[in-house]
Amino acid sequence: MHFFALLLFVSFGVVALTHLGERGYRRLREGRAFVAAAWGIGLAWLANINLWTGWNIAHLRYAWVGVTLTGLAIGGAALISPALLGLFSASTANSTIKPNRSSTASCVGSPSTSDIATAMALDIREPDMRSRFSSKSRAI
Repeated sequence: MHFFALLLFVSFGVVALTHLGERGYRRLREGRAFVAAAWGIGLAWLANINLWTGWNIAHLRYAWVGVTLTGLAIGGAALISPALLGLFSASTANSTIKPNRSSTASCVGSPSTSDIATAMALDIREPDMRSRFSSKSRAI
């Protein structure tokens, strides 16, 4: 059980590291998987984490195979964990009480809190603001 917790917490660290370097591999579709696998293998080798010896499966021919497979497991868990956390956060966001839209305190045309939460859950981004003002700045 301790090794599962270790795998989970190290994979959260790999998630953070892959998000830090997201700008570098944004154009590559499979870039996140390769970066997560590389970070997972690197951290497993750095910390010498071998799940197979922790689970008393020491019948591997070479010890480096266990460390490398542990690194791949860490990278795989790092790829799956944001999706699982998003699933649980989306299920709890749908069960909350929604604000009253007929309130006079809100401005007309401004998004409400539930609209912003829905947009964040669906990963909707507003268009680039520079494109709106690019024709005006050229005319001046």
